[in-house]
Amino acid sequence: YLFDKRWKIGADDFKSWGDLKRCSLPLSDIIIIDPYVVSDIHSIKNNLLPYLKCLTDKTRSSVNIVIYTNREKCVDYSELSPLIRAAVKSVTGVKPNFTLVTFIQKRGVPSKQAEHDRTILMNYDRIYTGDTINFFNTEGEVITNGREIHYSSLAKDENHRLANTLIDDLQTNIKFLEVNNPTSIQGDKKSGYLKFENATLLHD
Repeated sequence: YLFDKRWKIGADDFKSWGDLKRCSLPLSDIIIIDPYVVSDIHSIKNNLLPYLKCLTDKTRSSVNIVIYTNREKCVDYSELSPLIRAAVKSVTGVKPNFTLVTFIQKRGVPSKQAEHDRTILMNYDRIYTGDTINFFNTEGEVITNGREIHYSSLAKDENHRLANTLIDDLQTNIKFLEVNNPTSIQGDKKSGYLKFENATLLHD
């Protein structure tokens, strides 16, 4: 059993997000950590939304989605939320819960809440996406300088331990933001792995 699988971006077996559907598993949670994943509406429509459809391809129940990103490089929540909810519902048949968590990374000023690595954590897998998940343009052409996307199974003890450490670190950051900048957390505040204070269901 292989705990890891890699694809070269743009290769014959990975020319679009739909090519990865065969690796999708049923899930309840998706945590996306990427400072630039929602920085541009066109990239969102060409990459994030079709990839979310791919990841939820085997799921027919509610999904908790948390995006942890740079506030200075983020489209407005009111614009982002309906796009994500509609995309996932079109596959699962159920409106997902969505939470947007933003940190502030000022140039030249270190921030303990900033996350620079790009990764996606789910129930059974962790995905390493290199410098971005914004791989393709509207025509399906590769627009990234990154080479590969890497799937890592949490069935391997080492991978599972690293994932737990990531969750612990994110939880620490979220607690800090809740106290010092509560407006940086928007949405349903629902997750199977992260805890949010004053979690309420928001309808938008």
